[in-house]
Amino acid sequence: MSKELIELGAIIRKRQAAQTLKRLEPELKDIRADYERQIAERDAEIERLRRDGEDRLNALVAEQEENKALKEELVALKGELAASKKNAAAPKQATTRKGRNK
Repeated sequence: MSKELIELGAIIRKRQAAQTLKRLEPELKDIRADYERQIAERDAEIERLRRDGEDRLNALVAEQEENKALKEELVALKGELAASKKNAAAPKQATTRKGRNK
């Protein structure tokens, strides 16, 4: 008899659990929908941050390339300036004046 009572109790507990789940099903769906919405928002934020990071990295790379080009241009201008100063500092050779010795 006690075995039958134990089985009956198990059946009653299963039925009560099923009824409770059925009663709570709308609330569980709302909770699941809320979690899925939060996950979607976080995924969107992560994607936005990833794109923003890539854009900033690309901008940084472009700026570094521009800086490198400007440094190379500066070195070339310094070389031209040094050559110009060297030519200006060199003594000028005297030229003869033609036609004035008459």
